[in-house]
Amino acid sequence: MPNGDGSAARDFFRVEYRMNHALFTYAKPIVAFMDGITMGGGVGISQPAKFRVATENTKLAMPETGIGLFPDVGGGWYLSRLPGRIGQYLALTGHRLDGAECLALGLASHYLHADALEAEHRDDDLAGAGQLLRALVRIHLETLVRRSNDRNGSGSDLQRDGRSPRVDASRQEHPDGSAAA
Repeated sequence: MPNGDGSAARDFFRVEYRMNHALFTYAKPIVAFMDGITMGGGVGISQPAKFRVATENTKLAMPETGIGLFPDVGGGWYLSRLPGRIGQYLALTGHRLDGAECLALGLASHYLHADALEAEHRDDDLAGAGQLLRALVRIHLETLVRRSNDRNGSGSDLQRDGRSPRVDASRQEHPDGSAAA
């Protein structure tokens, strides 16, 4: 039973922010499937992931701004790194983005039709999830190579770890000063 001193809220946010930090700094790649409502804490959970998969069902927003709160769980950090003033607009209005808009803004790294996700999860086994992850990694690497070849054919815009600076421009540094994964 809450005692009115705010300790329950402090405990909740301490656990939430520690989880978000753990996701951001986790050594292994994380996949976030944003197939549906991805708002508030869902943004905080999805954005640290290396692979952020949006679908036609994705609805991403920081709706807490509609009741006078600021975007938290990293929302302010991610939104401030979007192109132009779109992050400011999203933070002030709580506007909802669809999956294609998330991909265009870099809030999603991949876009798949929801049917493709459902087909992988019908068996409810880890083998299907592993196959989907391998497919995402393959698609991601092929896209980076194709972009590189389309630009200048030399591959010079790829970083050592295979990431494209253009793709990762919004994720250069974490608020605590550590480099983004």
